[in-house]
Amino acid sequence: MAFDFGSADPWEVSTGTILSAGDHICDIVEIDGSGTSSGGYPQIELRVQNADGSSRDWIVITPSTQGKVSQLFRAVGIDPPGDGEFDPENGRITAKCLDQLYAKKVGVIIRDEPDFKDPTRTRQRIQGYVSVSKIAESDATPNGTTAMSFGGETKSKPDIPF
Repeated sequence: MAFDFGSADPWEVSTGTILSAGDHICDIVEIDGSGTSSGGYPQIELRVQNADGSSRDWIVITPSTQGKVSQLFRAVGIDPPGDGEFDPENGRITAKCLDQLYAKKVGVIIRDEPDFKDPTRTRQRIQGYVSVSKIAESDATPNGTTAMSFGGETKSKPDIPF
């Protein structure tokens, strides 16, 4: 194995802001269904974004995750994939079908959860998608605050001194 650091292409680093935990109204700015998960399943890779930042989601397509795929489509007001829009053997959705989601507005629910590799740490992860009408503009979480949901209403976490 030979090294030649001078001819190696330098890695790029993202300078964007990751969306904080909370309820956000976002645009779907990237969507790709050609990827395959580490387990060999088809997956949808998407990025959502608003003025506060962006977040990525990888939806692995298995029989048990059909509901999340349906949730994403319904949240933007589009019928879930039907006959001819996915491979019935493995569930891979056609590019033409996924392209319908591009540039659509969607409500994005992000929560803190334990990190897979280090459960003592938390990270923000997209939990699911809802229609924009379920997140009023005034209730959308500004970046840097934590949201709590009470019966469908999102409010900022109160400042409790201890």
